[in-house]
Amino acid sequence: MQKTIRTEIRPGVWLRVISTSKFVAPCFSLSFLTTLEKEKAAHYALLPSLLRRGCRKYPDMAKIAHQQNALFGARIEPYVRKKGAVQCAGFVCDMISDKAADDEPVFRKTLSLLSEIVLRPHTVNNAFDPDYLSGERENLIDRIQAQINDKRFYAKKRLFEIMCEGEPSGLSELGDIETAGAITGESAYAYYETMLKTSQIELFYCGDKSVEEVQTAVADIFGTLRGANLEKPAPFGEKPGREVKNATETMDVSQGKLALGFRTPVTAESREYPALIVMNALFGGSTSSKLFLNVREKMSLCYYASSTIEKLSGIVAVSSGIEVKNFEIAKNEILRQLEAVKNGDFDRDEFLAAKKSVLSSLKAVLDSPVQLEDFELSQAVGRLPYGAQELINATERVTDKEAVAAAGTVSLDTVYFLKGEAKTGD
Repeated sequence: MQKTIRTEIRPGVWLRVISTSKFVAPCFSLSFLTTLEKEKAAHYALLPSLLRRGCRKYPDMAKIAHQQNALFGARIEPYVRKKGAVQCAGFVCDMISDKAADDEPVFRKTLSLLSEIVLRPHTVNNAFDPDYLSGERENLIDRIQAQINDKRFYAKKRLFEIMCEGEPSGLSELGDIETAGAITGESAYAYYETMLKTSQIELFYCGDKSVEEVQTAVADIFGTLRGANLEKPAPFGEKPGREVKNATETMDVSQGKLALGFRTPVTAESREYPALIVMNALFGGSTSSKLFLNVREKMSLCYYASSTIEKLSGIVAVSSGIEVKNFEIAKNEILRQLEAVKNGDFDRDEFLAAKKSVLSSLKAVLDSPVQLEDFELSQAVGRLPYGAQELINATERVTDKEAVAAAGTVSLDTVYFLKGEAKTGD
């Protein structure tokens, strides 16, 4: 069984290690964790890509690429993610094992290259290179704009902004266009220094090296890292007595986008969480769900309809694409399907299919170092003590009554409708 060993190797710096010979290509990541804030989100989203443009020792991407090629094609990729109310920015690396490279120290050399990129950036007069900054700033703006252009994504993004107004969970990990456009080489460098000092730092390794070998290498190469432990993010949770929010926007789209947000006190740290994920698969989180089979297939009310769980925030979100004229009937039918789950209106085959879907997804995590890295990062953010296998075991024990009980905790909070012309397509 794959088990993660997580230790605080220095104040605010945590190392997670899965020592296993299962995978041919080891995975390593370095992540800076901070509570999402409007003022800094765009800067932190920009920094990994900007750092990867060049460092003091290898001042441009061509030289960095040459070093990666010399390491048998090792890859160091920048990333930014959102985990509940937390922004995670950093790098994910994959490489061949030392054994596959005839005992060449690929792991240590890859970590050394990453440390050069992260800790010794290429700067001009205590600012990031203006040419590098200009290019990466435009790339970030393009990524934010792409979120707006993808109307399915945009509708869910707006749902969270409205539902979680005034809370970090409502913010985008990429920031906003206005803030991104105002970033300068000086401001980016100032935020870089702040990120190093004030973020919780999570290092992750999955591969055939022992825990002790990884700890020694990290101590040798990243010995100067110092972080600050992140306050445990509070779940979005329930707000008793709050009226359902309704919001409608009109844009030039040929298909309406209906998004519904629900609150639940059940999060990934709750004993009832395995039952909640089975409930979600019954409701809309699988191709055997009620939303897919009834609202989409049988009734043809939606071009697509599915539900997801934000496990650290206590949110269940439904996304659907509909004809504008079907707004009321589609919304009511989505809610009716949730009520059906709450009432236990499903048969044994539906329940087993939902459970099988969840278990298949969780077992896939165990078969991919990259998926394991992402799963374990979520666990670290939420300070969750269990691993993927333990969640699998707990899910296997979920009963239909427990799934019904989990559904009973879910209550409608926000309805968002992106309204366009009543056309087909999009």
